[in-house]
Amino acid sequence: LKQFIPVYLDGDAPGAQRIAEQFRVQGYPSVVVLTPDRRELARISGGSDLASYAEVLELALENTHPVEELLGQFAVAPSRARRDVECRRLAWNDWSMWAGDQAALAAALRAAAQRCPAGARAERDRLTVLAADLAATVARPRLEQGGEADAALLSLVREVEALLADAERSRAAGNALMYMGEDFLVVARRVAPARVPELQRRYFALLDAVEEDPRQSDTIRLLSAARRVQAAKALSGSEAVPAEVESRARATLDAFLAREYDANARAGIVNSASWVLYELGDDEALRALLLEQMGRSRTPYYYMPDMADIEERAGNHEAALEWLERGYRESRGPATRFQWGSMYVDGLLRMAPADHARIRAAVLEVIGELDGPDRLHARTRVRLEKLAAALDEWAAKQDGRTVLAAIGQRWRSICAGLPEEDPAREGCAGLLDIAG
Repeated sequence: LKQFIPVYLDGDAPGAQRIAEQFRVQGYPSVVVLTPDRRELARISGGSDLASYAEVLELALENTHPVEELLGQFAVAPSRARRDVECRRLAWNDWSMWAGDQAALAAALRAAAQRCPAGARAERDRLTVLAADLAATVARPRLEQGGEADAALLSLVREVEALLADAERSRAAGNALMYMGEDFLVVARRVAPARVPELQRRYFALLDAVEEDPRQSDTIRLLSAARRVQAAKALSGSEAVPAEVESRARATLDAFLAREYDANARAGIVNSASWVLYELGDDEALRALLLEQMGRSRTPYYYMPDMADIEERAGNHEAALEWLERGYRESRGPATRFQWGSMYVDGLLRMAPADHARIRAAVLEVIGELDGPDRLHARTRVRLEKLAAALDEWAAKQDGRTVLAAIGQRWRSICAGLPEEDPAREGCAGLLDIAG
């Protein structure tokens, strides 16, 4: 590790969003391994155990080809013998920021799995899971509209089922199986309904192993309870949670919440617990958990959008808007304030669409958070584009052209004030492209 120079980037630091855009970082925790000339070697996903981080860093030192270039080499030279270290880099890379076609990435990862040495069993398995997860996400809309699954998808489902049948291989595949998305489970139910009971039994056995594994963090061990509930619903096609699944999830939840943690560790536990309660549909317990955590936290605004969601689901729209506004008022840092402010505006458009004056005032204040250099990049840019689309849709339904005109005027003044050297200056006006 001494051969690496760590550079820590807070999303609210000056210029952070510009740098995040340059290196395609939109969330945290993200670890991007770079050469001195800033070529990306690898990307490590959040949620990995600490040993995995160290291993990926060591792998990056052994092979200094960028990981996307390495994946391409597997395709252009399929007959070339591959080394375990190359397969390990592909298997442990975070592919979530892949800018290309998702179906093509799924096919490339599956091909890589097939071309890895037979002895690289864990790497082959992990690449197969990643490919299956991506392929299912691509295929799910087609299947739900009555389309057929292709042979490659059917084969991937079979391969994941076989992997889950082997407890040792499942554990060696790391977090890939646990974090496999809901899309895969829904697709598996649709293409092989007769095999669903066995798939669920095997997947639950994997979650049992994760929960009982002391090498995993308590945050991940508790997260297994949420995945259990989510999987039960996805595999049944119903939002009803079987009694035995709910009982097990609540027992896990109670056990981890009863433990003592420092402030940072407890924040992670509360996040996992929140997901468990959300999947169970227990908003009252979720409300109590969040209120307690807000009383302990140094950043209580972090939990206020979740409180707003609870109130919105209950039909208490004004209470929901109060939480969203309070979260925005109390948030700190330019990128965070714009994110929380965007959630507040989005809530107004949904829950108080006729209140033009309130919407106008809120939007003008929120876009004012971007009045300054190096703020129109990365996640902020993406949220701004979504905000523009939401405002256009709202204005078309609510005759909000006058409001849009005022917003457009303010936005143009923000763009005009950007320094000449700010890369966002060119094309700034089009970022909030509203039809006022």
